[in-house]
Amino acid sequence: MRIQELVESKSDLIDELRRAGNTPGLSVCVICNGEIVFQRGYGHADIQNHVAATDSTVLPVASITKGFTAAACGILVADGKLSWSTYLVLALTSFG
Repeated sequence: MRIQELVESKSDLIDELRRAGNTPGLSVCVICNGEIVFQRGYGHADIQNHVAATDSTVLPVASITKGFTAAACGILVADGKLSWSTYLVLALTSFG
């Protein structure tokens, strides 16, 4: 089964989990080998105005970005592109 078909077959489950978690809306995007193979919005972007979430809805992600950042840094450390003691201004020259 292709990845797109597999994810699409789980679309109802994704929405069921969204509802079970009391999450108003979410967007899912699956990328395989550099290509978007699935993207869809679930629920609402704005509950009060009944605006549906789409695959391009910008949603707040709150503190979850810290985990993504740590994972990305771990990959760069494993690839030898930086170390855990690298100063941020050395890795992101525009940051300083």
